[in-house]
Amino acid sequence: MNRCQRLQRIFTLAALLSVFCLAQGVRSTLVGRVTDETGAVIPKTKITVTNVGTNESRSADTNDNGEFVIPQLAPGEYALDCATARFRERFGRQRCGPEEGSGASP
Repeated sequence: MNRCQRLQRIFTLAALLSVFCLAQGVRSTLVGRVTDETGAVIPKTKITVTNVGTNESRSADTNDNGEFVIPQLAPGEYALDCATARFRERFGRQRCGPEEGSGASP
């Protein structure tokens, strides 16, 4: 194999690998546990997060330990809503994603 063929293979491999790098993005995962004022867990609670900017909603139900996970949230401002048969509560807005000046890019 001559030098030109070797360089051609290296550039082809680099081009193929760069496609995988373009698919990378900044995402966040919301993890939590729902408890009452005494610290007792509240199972079977529906958690809904809504992106304030896009109005896109994602939901999850808590397990028997009151824990939930909502993965792959895009950076943005979110409103959180919790609902069970006993109560419904809407919480304030929170930012999700890299902070300004952190060096991370969306």
